[in-house]
Amino acid sequence: MNSYSEGGLRYQKLIDEFVELASSEAIAGRIRKDGHSERTNDADLPLDLQEKARKAFLLSLSESNREIVAQLIEEARNRAVHDILSSIEWMHTCGGLDLIVEGHPLPKDPFWGSMHMDYVCRRAGESWPEEESETE
Repeated sequence: MNSYSEGGLRYQKLIDEFVELASSEAIAGRIRKDGHSERTNDADLPLDLQEKARKAFLLSLSESNREIVAQLIEEARNRAVHDILSSIEWMHTCGGLDLIVEGHPLPKDPFWGSMHMDYVCRRAGESWPEEESETE
């Protein structure tokens, strides 16, 4: 495996980890499961006033409206990760940030586009493009 493909695999792993991070939204899952986002062990440790207010608000909504709130939370997390990747990409290519994955620095220019666009494509379910052979 040449250094480009090794670096490409490290880059893909980095982007895939950000996709996984954006996909693991616990608050939206709690809303879907329990009807609210607060912890359920409140018998051991009572909810504070803000937690009680959020719980009461979410429970006052219909199930379909709670689903909309859960989707909004997931979308906000997804957009936050996208914004972070956009910032990291700019700092990496223009601002002096070095990215080291598994002990190896990534080249300054992205492999197949931009970090945030590769992230968007992976979030949309697109596969990584096949590596072009060295003879092409």
